[in-house]
Amino acid sequence: MQRFKILILFLFLFLCGCGDKSFNDKTVINDDLFNVVSTNAKVLLDVLENDVLEVSEFQLCLPENSTLNGFDLTIENNQIAVSLNEDFSGHDEFDYCVLYADKKQVASVKLEIESLAIQEILNPPSIIIAGESVEVGLGFNAIVDKSELIESLKAELALSDVEQSVELNLLGVEYLSGVYKITFNVAENTSFYRNEKAIVKVNLLGSEKPLQFETRFYSKPKMAQLNWPQRSIFTRQEYLDNAQQGIIDFHWLNLGKWKLPETHTWEEDPYHNVSWKLFYHSLGWLTPIAQLYKETGDTELLDKLNEVIISYDQKFALGALDLKTAYREDAVALRVNHLLYLYLEMREYLSVDANNALNSLFDKDAVMLQQYLDDPTYDDDNHGLIQAKSGLNLYSVFSYKDKFKKIGESSLSRVNKASVLMFDARSGQNVEQASEYHFIGISMLLEAKLQLNNLKIEPSQTLIETLDKAILFSAYLLNDEGYTPAIGDSYSNKYWRGYVNRYYELFNELNETFEQFKEYGQDALDNLFVSDNEGLVIAKSRNNSGELNKVFFDAGPKRIVHGHFDNLNLLVQLAGTQLLVDSGGPFNYGNSGRRNFWSISAHNSLVINRLESNEFDAILTQVEKMDGYYYFSGVQPNPDEVNHKRTVIFSTYPEEWVLVLDWVESQDASFRVEEYWHYNKHAEISSANGSLIKVGAKEFTHLTLPNTKTCKLVKGSFDENNIPKLGWVSESYNTAEPAYVKRCESLGTYYQKANLFSQKGKIEHFSVVENESEYVNMRVNNTIYQVDKINQKVNIVE
Repeated sequence: MQRFKILILFLFLFLCGCGDKSFNDKTVINDDLFNVVSTNAKVLLDVLENDVLEVSEFQLCLPENSTLNGFDLTIENNQIAVSLNEDFSGHDEFDYCVLYADKKQVASVKLEIESLAIQEILNPPSIIIAGESVEVGLGFNAIVDKSELIESLKAELALSDVEQSVELNLLGVEYLSGVYKITFNVAENTSFYRNEKAIVKVNLLGSEKPLQFETRFYSKPKMAQLNWPQRSIFTRQEYLDNAQQGIIDFHWLNLGKWKLPETHTWEEDPYHNVSWKLFYHSLGWLTPIAQLYKETGDTELLDKLNEVIISYDQKFALGALDLKTAYREDAVALRVNHLLYLYLEMREYLSVDANNALNSLFDKDAVMLQQYLDDPTYDDDNHGLIQAKSGLNLYSVFSYKDKFKKIGESSLSRVNKASVLMFDARSGQNVEQASEYHFIGISMLLEAKLQLNNLKIEPSQTLIETLDKAILFSAYLLNDEGYTPAIGDSYSNKYWRGYVNRYYELFNELNETFEQFKEYGQDALDNLFVSDNEGLVIAKSRNNSGELNKVFFDAGPKRIVHGHFDNLNLLVQLAGTQLLVDSGGPFNYGNSGRRNFWSISAHNSLVINRLESNEFDAILTQVEKMDGYYYFSGVQPNPDEVNHKRTVIFSTYPEEWVLVLDWVESQDASFRVEEYWHYNKHAEISSANGSLIKVGAKEFTHLTLPNTKTCKLVKGSFDENNIPKLGWVSESYNTAEPAYVKRCESLGTYYQKANLFSQKGKIEHFSVVENESEYVNMRVNNTIYQVDKINQKVNIVE
């Protein structure tokens, strides 16, 4: 019985040991090695993947709840989750176990942990523009939670040529097809860079292995870095007040205020004035509306901006632009700058539709501006420089766009051409024959030079030399008080000394003569200055009281652009007082408003056979500095071979006076001569044929030989359109003040006249001593001057 029990037990143990061999032979729990990336997310480890489990039921277990380095361990769906620290890298390990039946097997897990890193950069941008978003693809060594990436990703833009780096702003992350698409931008408040070579480094916080790519960096300039005409005007308080009331007023036109309509037709012309229409279509009046919105946040102002921008864009299609008004060259050039203000200062506030319209307006203006820049007609014209400055502004903001690169190149070419063509190479005088436009031309060339410096473009040597001479010539145009006479399209008695000093300061190039001028004024300059090619003579002296005497004589080319029909015109200042003046102007740019002020009769010259224009160039025939006097002469040819000759003798010592001798002769027929002398607006005159002229406390004499009795005084006359005609001085646009004009008329086949101007009491004797066909001897006090009528030379006889 006992032996039977032992047999039964043996069989039971045999059956138990052989019925399921996996408990003893086939269950194998192996050690593991994992390479993982540390992130803030859990890492799931499939530790059973390399184990042999042939049991239907088992349980994964952890002897400890953390790794060797203290990272938390949990079991999720038969996998072990490790909560790593993203700052950790290196080796770690832990054990795990498998329970099945009553068995337990233990294996170890080794972890090789590397930091999260960027493995590749995909489709890097070739350019980065400050303020505009760009995209780049990044490939990582692990799948990363987007929110985690936003917190840990860092990008930096380093400029190659300067020791400066700019941090990029991460705007968003999108995961597509295994690639993270990163959107970022560079803040706009950076320095001004154009096509700067740059390196973008992309990295994760704590990582020492950034990836990088090369690109080109552009930033947008601030408005102060652009040549923005009228920027100071439209931001004045009075313009902000007008914007609040829905009013525009181009005050320099002196036309008054105008209420903006609810809806613009863009046909508006309330004053029937071409200049008003120009500034209306330049859209500069939107600047105070935008400025006021930024200060107040008034949404009605923003709505007005959106409405106007969209309306203007819709009005003019690219194929049907209004070239007479809206898209004429000066309107385009001015408007570009005002649109750039809206783009740089307001695009973040404007509606999507308004921004689209703004870009459309840029495209249309760019097309037309390129045409105007390619037109050689404007190469020697101040309008051509306005176009070039606007083109440089466009290039400054949009130089990464091909069409604006072309505009930039054309603008630079125009600046270089204008440097040669707009100013006389020898004297520095502006060729537009207008003193005011001489200063304007300097201002625009200087602004172009500064803009080129901003763009890191070296100004041409010609530009530097032109500015050097032009700024010095400006000093010759001034009187002691810093005012300049009106020559050509210029307004009378305008102060320019402060501007001239500022020009020299901005020019930032040493000129020894100008340095002396800064200290000693007119006394630092030559007493006789001749602009040969332009036919302008400037002569000066001082009397015993230190008062300035100054004469301007113009015997140059016929009128162009902003010049007047002022050949052989004479301007005289004696004893520090302007005596003979130019009417200035134009009164306005309407037909008669301009014509009345550019005509010969608006100047100190002769009108022959009622012809109010110079058909031919005048010729400067003589300029000489003699002991105690200067003389200069010129000839003005006229149709039908009727020639006008004028010789001016300017006595500087011992007495100061100006003698003007005029001859007109014709081969065949008789002719009519009208003689005009324009006096200071403050002048009081005794009679038309009288000699006494009083200006303030000073008295002057105007003596004539022969003493013509057919002279009249005219003051403040109007034409048939009620536009000022004769007897006016214009000191600003659309304004004029009455001033005396002496007008004399004669008819014959030969004309000779002498006019002598001096301070009262300086002239004791004035007569014609001898008058022959080839010369005339004139006695002034105790000296006889012989004037050769043929070659117009002057000599002292006794």
